[in-house]
Amino acid sequence: MAAPSPRWPLAAVLIVASAPVGAVDWSVSGFFSQRIEATSNSGLDGEGGVVGAISDLGMAFRLATPTTQWTLAPGVRGALYTGPGDDGSLDDFGFRFNGSVAHQAPRSSTTASFSVIPDSTTFSDFDSGGNSRNRNTTQITYSANMGYSYNINEINSLSLTAFGRRRDFTEQSADLEPSLSFGGGATWRRELDPATAGSLGFTVTRFTADSLEDPESLSYEVRAGLDRQLSPRATLGGTLGVALVDSERNRVRPGGTVREDDLSPSFVGDLTLSYAAAPDTRYTFGLSQSIDQNTDGTVESRASVSAGVQHSINRRSRAGLTGRLGFNNPVFDDGGDTSDQITLSVQPAYFYALTPNWDASLGYALRVEDANGVETSHQVFFQISRGLSFLP
Repeated sequence: MAAPSPRWPLAAVLIVASAPVGAVDWSVSGFFSQRIEATSNSGLDGEGGVVGAISDLGMAFRLATPTTQWTLAPGVRGALYTGPGDDGSLDDFGFRFNGSVAHQAPRSSTTASFSVIPDSTTFSDFDSGGNSRNRNTTQITYSANMGYSYNINEINSLSLTAFGRRRDFTEQSADLEPSLSFGGGATWRRELDPATAGSLGFTVTRFTADSLEDPESLSYEVRAGLDRQLSPRATLGGTLGVALVDSERNRVRPGGTVREDDLSPSFVGDLTLSYAAAPDTRYTFGLSQSIDQNTDGTVESRASVSAGVQHSINRRSRAGLTGRLGFNNPVFDDGGDTSDQITLSVQPAYFYALTPNWDASLGYALRVEDANGVETSHQVFFQISRGLSFLP
């Protein structure tokens, strides 16, 4: 299903186009990719495998002045599947859009972005026999972000952020609740020495969902951060803090519907370590703990551990291996209709530059999920892509 096409970027084009011709640099580029994949147990429900073809086509229009850059990037994606596990819900066609502007002043910078992204997501419903099954539908995500950073002096800076996200779905289900989240924050950063920087930040986020329970949550986060260049080959960065989630919703109790309130504290943070073992090999490791909203509108705690390695074999080829272990669980007890979820994914891949413009990749992906029972999926894929340059 096609997402609505936003109109405001047209005004941005007209504003930049009105600048003197000599003061504007134009560039127009694009890309095309075709992916073929075969997946066993694609729905993680034991219903069988599928073979799919996914096509992506996109453009990027960039206009730059000495202090400002505008980017408009529309695209289209289509997917077609067949096989024992195909119920027709995997087939997809949709438009996407990304737009951004960045302005640089002598002591400050301002950024803004907006996107409309359709994507496939899985939900549970029941077949004609009353049996539970997993199906796919299109999730359309509208996102907007704004940021402002000001350099107070040579070692201190202040950043302000504002963000918003709206999720809609092309089908209706108890597992799919349209939701809205928005908020803002501020971060102070100080350069402690040439290799070390510290930070302190505060963020407030409001979560709501269009359901009968009318849930509303406010998340307050405070984080302290540290970034360190350990050596010419290694960097370490991370944050650590606490989050307080205040949530309320309608609940059916004996005697009628009541508005109940819950308050839950939790730790939040992230850690990233990057190490270049050799000029052609890099290792990465990451930890993360955050608060976000699920597709059913539930506010949940999300923790993950990830690791990866990238190795350049020669000038035209490279190989990589990534792995991730994730833990999702609701912040509040939802009366037994939600459960903790554990996911494991491992993906080795090989990349080869066929020509300066054509690239090919071949890979395998393992996915294991434990929500209401352990399910395993295997996937092999081949993808070919081409970058396009039209202007200059």
